[in-house]
Amino acid sequence: MKNLQQAADDVGVIAETVETLGKLLDQFHAKHGAELYEKLEKVWPDAINFGGSAPKPLYELERKLTPPEDVE
Repeated sequence: MKNLQQAADDVGVIAETVETLGKLLDQFHAKHGAELYEKLEKVWPDAINFGGSAPKPLYELERKLTPPEDVE
């Protein structure tokens, strides 16, 4: 079960990172405007995938992987 808990923990870190990246992209847009954000999207088209509910499925997977004895 330790490996399963470690996997759950790792997915949680990934979810938090995705969530943070989405916030950073939103901040970039707010700070620098749509024109520069569009330039960012042109060099990195996947940037749009890091907003909104992107981390939600990751958090769900984290909960599913967490062994029952570790759930609060």
